Amino acid sequence: MASDIIDFQLERGRQEELIGREEVMAELDALLLGGPSRGWVLVKGGPGMGKSALLAEWLKWREGAGLPVPPHHFLRRGVEDWDRPEVVKCNLAAQVERLYPELVDSNARPESRLRELLQRVSDKELKPRSELLVLVVDGLDEVEGAPDGSNPLPRFLPHELPPGVKVLCASRPTYPYLSWLEAQAGLRTIDLDGERWAGTNRNVVRQYWEYVAPRFVPPLTPAFVREVVQRAEGNVLYAVKLEEWLRGQPEEKRRVELLPRGLEALLEENWARIQALPDELGGLVREGLGLVAVAREALPLPVLAAVAHWKDSDGERFLRVARSFLLEEPAHEGREKAWRPFHESFRGFILSKLGSEREREKHQRLAEQLCRWPVETPGRGFRWSYALRHGVTHWLKAGRWEQARGLYTNLGYLEEKCRVAGVLSLEDALMSAAAEGPGAVTPDGRRVVSASEDRTLKVWEVETGRCLHTLHGVGAFHSVACTSQVICAGDVLGNVWILEMESGVPGVNPAPTNTPSPGLRMNISFPKPVLEAYRSNALALFIGSGLSLGRDVKGNFPTWSQLPHRLLDVCERLDSLDAQVIQARRGLFTGRMRLELMLADLGSLRAALDRDYQEALNDIFRPSDAAPGAAHQAVARLGGPRDPDHELRLAPRTVPGGAAQAGLYVEGVGPGAQ
Repeated sequence: MASDIIDFQLERGRQEELIGREEVMAELDALLLGGPSRGWVLVKGGPGMGKSALLAEWLKWREGAGLPVPPHHFLRRGVEDWDRPEVVKCNLAAQVERLYPELVDSNARPESRLRELLQRVSDKELKPRSELLVLVVDGLDEVEGAPDGSNPLPRFLPHELPPGVKVLCASRPTYPYLSWLEAQAGLRTIDLDGERWAGTNRNVVRQYWEYVAPRFVPPLTPAFVREVVQRAEGNVLYAVKLEEWLRGQPEEKRRVELLPRGLEALLEENWARIQALPDELGGLVREGLGLVAVAREALPLPVLAAVAHWKDSDGERFLRVARSFLLEEPAHEGREKAWRPFHESFRGFILSKLGSEREREKHQRLAEQLCRWPVETPGRGFRWSYALRHGVTHWLKAGRWEQARGLYTNLGYLEEKCRVAGVLSLEDALMSAAAEGPGAVTPDGRRVVSASEDRTLKVWEVETGRCLHTLHGVGAFHSVACTSQVICAGDVLGNVWILEMESGVPGVNPAPTNTPSPGLRMNISFPKPVLEAYRSNALALFIGSGLSLGRDVKGNFPTWSQLPHRLLDVCERLDSLDAQVIQARRGLFTGRMRLELMLADLGSLRAALDRDYQEALNDIFRPSDAAPGAAHQAVARLGGPRDPDHELRLAPRTVPGGAAQAGLYVEGVGPGAQ
């Protein structure tokens, strides 16, 4: 939809005019417009090396040539929702749809909209016409991190690019998740910190100073300019901020030996100046900078003053001293001017000076002043919008779990957040589960586990409302409890389900099948028999897919490799497939041990069995002599009733392609069991 498109014209216009980068621009053109028909181009470099300016200039060049502006997104921490992965995907998809309106799918799901759209564009437009579509994403390192610490890049970047699609992106080289992108096939890199571009970096800084030097009074000398260029170390941001710093110095202090060397030294110089202020003024400036650095959006000065409890003139005093650290957001849509850190590296520098405890205190201050609901001030102004967008985040980062729960269990808040704040995947199921249905909140307040009459358990990410994981059971779930790692749920049939909550569960929306887990991780303390069984590969812990069989489990259950052959046995017995087809399938499945590999080829067996499919499953997974082992007993005791007389049994449930998973139930436990 056109309403999903973010206008980045102002952000693009903020970038300094690109000078001295002709060689880099030529390389960028060659990588994007030549070579393979699909792939990734990564521009990386330290803070201030001009990455954003390069991408903005490339967009400007396309626009100036009369070509459609490529779909683009500028990730900016602290600017509305620009750093949220869901917003990135939605914005890019909307821009692609604007280019190809005939390929819009109005029923597309948010999580797959961009991926499916790119595939349609590739199949119907790009490949037949030998055309190219470039997506531009700036600031990968500024994307909002996942609450569980997992890599956020796959949440908005395509896992695979179809023919005719290329992605141009930029990031700091030290971003910890960049290795995921660097492992993608067809990646080409422009490393602005590398030796190849050292000369052009110096050339950019030299041309900049040659342009601004005559505008000083008196003009800066050529010798002074040469020294400034050397101290800049090719960093454009340093050059810009040093010019600003010099203009604030009296002529007698514009001496080479007084110049800080490099961006970090320049920031330290400015911080030292603040530290040297009288206590009252210095404290005021540090308080303001801390709040601006922690805030999730640029703050209007009256709002900042109210949060900081300043007097009438304190706001202007703050700006006079702290302006070198700040970027002014021009007023728009009836709002006042607002302020945020000049650059993400400036935000990081300020936070490093605050320390974790004072950073938490600033989150609490912002939460208490701006994030209470309902908002006390009349109208739907800045405070109302800020509380909707960022209230949960600030309460959680302040360690105030109860206040965070008060927001995400408030139906009115969730409705407004979904409609106004643009949270893309805040589904009705989360609202109903939070407001009135059975549900549980992890101790850190970051996830909600909801139990539903539709036989599903869902794990939700509180801040975004995104469904992280779905478990499909065999009966309506009536109760659920959880710790940070373990979910225990009771259904209408008396089953007790105990599952480990993986920190690395993929970020996918509910599907009609159980979503596979990426792999086993021991992150909780299990009873000894469970731990021993796990370490000896005799037990697959309950993480959402696969069989759970211990060595002492009784019953003729199949192992991994036996599962497809058991189904083929049934096909043979029921004459559902030709003998030659069955023999070919047996050869295909030989040696396949992992469930996800087998499931990819089991669909034809299910189709062949047709109405006999359920009977086949019962034959395989409901042997009459089934009985659990010691490991199952121990797992059940993690969350089930501590009654030794309760008999444990294996209860199978179906997963994609015909496999089944052994669940647990406690006989004699009725609806509402935990």
